[in-house]
Amino acid sequence: MIEPQTLARPYATAIFEQAKQHNQLNEWLNVLAVLAKIAEHAELGSWLKSSVSSEKKIALLMQLLGSQPQEVCNAVTLLAEKKRLDLLAVIYQQYQHSKHLYEQMQSVQVTSAYSLTSVQQTSLQQALSKKIGRNVELSIVVDAALIGGLIIQVGDEVYDHSIKGQLHQLSQGLLTVAA
Repeated sequence: MIEPQTLARPYATAIFEQAKQHNQLNEWLNVLAVLAKIAEHAELGSWLKSSVSSEKKIALLMQLLGSQPQEVCNAVTLLAEKKRLDLLAVIYQQYQHSKHLYEQMQSVQVTSAYSLTSVQQTSLQQALSKKIGRNVELSIVVDAALIGGLIIQVGDEVYDHSIKGQLHQLSQGLLTVAA
């Protein structure tokens, strides 16, 4: 069985190249994000996978998307006719990854004990951009259980600067000394 990532790759690449050529990277990102959410919706996703005609699926998707350029309609039509609408979420992820690579963008997840002000977010974004040498796109999650501080995840690297993390390290150190 062929993996969804493998099946989605040519579509994501073609859409990315089209978007790059016409300087529409963000517009396509937004369209694909909406299509991915539709495909991931329980009822709509099941309906898109059903034996309903491609024409009906195309009509519904275009109605949900609203007014769009012809290229979007063409892409939706192609995916529907090739029975690849179930790949919309994977296509979106691959497109987003290609866009980040092209723009030298790095997604960074920040978990904070408290909500960060826009000034704090900007400062953190600039500091992280300088540190890793790439543009940074922050995704911020608030988790009061951290007590204070931040956990920063860049790719598969995690930097735990939270009070909860420091307390855990301290307790592990004390257990090691006591043993």
